[in-house]
Amino acid sequence: MAEPGFGQPSGARAGNRRKNLIVNSISPELTDHQLREIFARIGPVRSAQIVKDRKSLNSLGYAFVDMANEQDAERAIHILTGQELLGYHMRANFSNRESKNKRAPTPGFRLFVQKLPPATTEGKLLELFGEFGEVATVKMPFKPGPECHCKGYAFLTFKEELDAKASIEALNGYTDEFFTTPLVVKVSVADEMVNAEKKKARVARQYQPVIEAPPPMLEPAFDPNNPPPPPPRRRKLPLEQPNLPAPPPKKLTLPEIPMNCDGVTLFFYNVGKETEETQIKRVLLSQGAGPILYVAVVREPTTNLSKNFAFVKFRNPEDAQATIATLARTDLFGCGPVDIKYKTFKSSGGGGGANS
Repeated sequence: MAEPGFGQPSGARAGNRRKNLIVNSISPELTDHQLREIFARIGPVRSAQIVKDRKSLNSLGYAFVDMANEQDAERAIHILTGQELLGYHMRANFSNRESKNKRAPTPGFRLFVQKLPPATTEGKLLELFGEFGEVATVKMPFKPGPECHCKGYAFLTFKEELDAKASIEALNGYTDEFFTTPLVVKVSVADEMVNAEKKKARVARQYQPVIEAPPPMLEPAFDPNNPPPPPPRRRKLPLEQPNLPAPPPKKLTLPEIPMNCDGVTLFFYNVGKETEETQIKRVLLSQGAGPILYVAVVREPTTNLSKNFAFVKFRNPEDAQATIATLARTDLFGCGPVDIKYKTFKSSGGGGGANS
């Protein structure tokens, strides 16, 4: 299910588009049968086809997969994206091959609020932000325990963009008897990225240079004293080779698919040479981060010491975003400030990294 503040496609054709997937960064040695076998482990597959060159019949490095239902298609994106197969890291996403209709516009304007007191409730936020306009949704995570305290941040969605901007100008840095620490109110990270991409495309269209077409080339006049050179001789084509049997395909090692592994992975740098996974998880949970699905420290193969970075997967995107906002550039493990970023995947055969 989509997060609040993000639209979903509607109609029969848009529903079909939510089942069609495009799979990029696949090995040239992967076959249609192997591709179908991989996605069949997630759910029923209607079709799986690798796109090939018409002349050479070689794989172009991407394919289309049609799942039977939308739930399996979404699970396939979350589970198989980043999985290594035959030396390549797959990337799956929804395809717009059958429909050129754009997504419905994003309803509402979502804000990210930080520095909330532990006793904050959704009703308290509605009372504070409701003075600037109609609030569509409030999403506030709580810490586990009998007190059920707020984790210190929340997400609010206004129905009107002007109301959201007015609340940012008025409440960013706001304090009173209850909110003793100045509030931090800003646009959610996902909305900032969308607005930045739109602005970048608009500026590119505005300043796109006009390229004039070159003048037509005139054929030189015929000179009998200087005739043109004869055309090159055509080389004889080699005789056709007999049809040799195709080499057997390489043994396919299917990736291990962890069940219920939806989440967001963060890249932690400067965690120390001797830091263990249990220590990282214990420190993050003590700071109010979580729930955490797993922690993986990258080690040297010879000494088994840490390479000074690790990957931590969170169950909820909101917890991952709050961890970056509250714990980045702090000394968590006694080795100096820790750099925390979102993990991304390269399109080439290399491993995952962190976005800049």
